[in-house]
Amino acid sequence: MFKSPVFKVTLLATAIVGAITTPFLSFASDYNPPNVVLILVDDMGFDLGTYGHPVNKTPVLDGLANTGQKWNSFYVASGVCSPSRGALLTGRHPVTTGMYGKNSFVSPENDPYGFPNTEISLAKGLQDLGYKTGIVGKWHLGDTEKAIPTKHGFDYWYGITMSNDAYKTYTLDLVQSEQARISGDKEALSERNRKVKDANHNPKEEYWDQPIYEGYAHTKLRVVQSPAIQRDLTKNFVTKSMEFITKNKNNAFFLYVPLTNPHAPLFPGQGFEGTTDGGPYGDSIAELDYSVGEIVKHLEKENLRDNTLIIFLSDNGPWLPYQDKAGNNGFFHSSKGSTYEGGVRVPAIFNWPGQIESKVVYDIGNAMDIYPTVINLAGGELSKDRDYHGFDITNTLLDGEKTSRDFNAYYFKGELKAYRKGSYKLHFDTVNFLNPQPYEKNNIRLFNINIDTKEQWDISDKYPEIVADLTKEAKAYDSKIHKAEPMFDRYIFEVIAREEAAAKANKT
Repeated sequence: MFKSPVFKVTLLATAIVGAITTPFLSFASDYNPPNVVLILVDDMGFDLGTYGHPVNKTPVLDGLANTGQKWNSFYVASGVCSPSRGALLTGRHPVTTGMYGKNSFVSPENDPYGFPNTEISLAKGLQDLGYKTGIVGKWHLGDTEKAIPTKHGFDYWYGITMSNDAYKTYTLDLVQSEQARISGDKEALSERNRKVKDANHNPKEEYWDQPIYEGYAHTKLRVVQSPAIQRDLTKNFVTKSMEFITKNKNNAFFLYVPLTNPHAPLFPGQGFEGTTDGGPYGDSIAELDYSVGEIVKHLEKENLRDNTLIIFLSDNGPWLPYQDKAGNNGFFHSSKGSTYEGGVRVPAIFNWPGQIESKVVYDIGNAMDIYPTVINLAGGELSKDRDYHGFDITNTLLDGEKTSRDFNAYYFKGELKAYRKGSYKLHFDTVNFLNPQPYEKNNIRLFNINIDTKEQWDISDKYPEIVADLTKEAKAYDSKIHKAEPMFDRYIFEVIAREEAAAKANKT
């Protein structure tokens, strides 16, 4: 049932595959656009009690799921961090925005490009609608002054530029490791991988020296802690989130909270270490759940909870090679870095008291859908000068209607690797980038993932007509997706070119 003062959306038409048209908005006279708190966690699998985890106790997130919508077929646009985050903040595929790499799969240290200036972030879209915008946590879409969040629509930022495992003091950084890979230095790569594995299994604070930054769009960014104390990151992010909420409580606000938890290395905060039966990972999940609860309680304290939409999801699947230092992929196969379900299918919770009723949603959703939905709820329209690949799910959230999305396209490193329509998923290539399994090119396989969630039983020989139909539909979709150059490779090749030029000059 439609609930005043929220409006109902009627889609007029669809211009191209994946693009959302400007909706016709019917506003109630007393409509008050919601605050939006978007909490993105890092490398978390299906590690919540509400998703069936047998050990982890997550009462806060379970409560948000039970009183809101819990989505069971929700995807991210990439199985790795930076492309996934870029798609979330633009509503567009990474291959279209350029926020991907064919060599470097994430934005590397000192990357001056990151988030393109031509893109309109969700923060910028809401800022233009009068929202106060803040990010507290991990950015990972550029690592220089001109690439930071406050250059892309955020009024305020407190956090780190990279993942919490970046700025390694003990081995090669991302750029150096890519140089070694491109040059074929297998020995250097093997040594780096061994050291990374050892460090993440037995972490020490001194292994990483990443700074924490803080600043506003109108002020110069400053370093507030260097190196960051990993054990205090989540606590500090929550404190700064609450400060932002209080400061902006008299204005509509968008608060993006990309936590580093539970990405390796794991440093459970004070009061959480050793408190669960799940080891450091379980302790980190307990801290994460508690921290979300602190934000919820603060919204209640400031009398903002009833008009605040909380969205919670993970950026990709768990990093399974780290075993007990990683999460659970639930009923799915593989993990982060793959186009199997375990790499890109994530927990997703939407909660807005009095507006979103309790429901488990089995429709297909994608993190790119958040952009057009939030812009719509804020009373805005999408820019008409670009294609969006997200679908507006306002009517699903507010009225429980079925979504318009009945497919999911799985891209990796700029190429379409798999395509799902309804219950059938067709693989064109087997992508398992961060896992010790072989990569198979042009390996056509078909799965009914409603039955075969672990993608074990290939039925392509049994249903050639489904293979043909999905292949045709996938190619048609991909043909309409604009392809941009991979920006995450750009800085790496510039470094290589400079070093080669310097070496040549030294010889002469």
